[in-house]
Amino acid sequence: IETLDCWLADTPPAPLDLPADRLLPMPFNIIYSSGTTGTPKGIIHSWAMRWSHLVGGAAAGYGPASVCLLATPLYSNTTLVAALPCLAWGGHLVLMPKFDARAFLELAQAHRATHSMLVPVQYRRIMDLPDFE
Repeated sequence: IETLDCWLADTPPAPLDLPADRLLPMPFNIIYSSGTTGTPKGIIHSWAMRWSHLVGGAAAGYGPASVCLLATPLYSNTTLVAALPCLAWGGHLVLMPKFDARAFLELAQAHRATHSMLVPVQYRRIMDLPDFE
């Protein structure tokens, strides 16, 4: 069994110093679409696209005092749009393993969540709680 030290043996001792004009068009991640508007596919997101989310984080109120509660999967673009700025601006990220409307509200209150990103069906389930006002 390889150890982590062996696996990392060939890595450079410091991060590469790439100028922005070379870094920004490079791939950051790939998300996978279920094909809602066509054929299922992998979608490559660039550093430039993700950078715009990070830069916009200040205008969205992310900072060291922010708490972002997420109940969507980490492979989802929706999740990353909220998670990455939260982490980049020094906020606290709370991840639910599985969405439950009541548990979401309880976690939001317990952690004093300032940010979240939900999909429409999740909002509907919260609003359908009998004691939600």
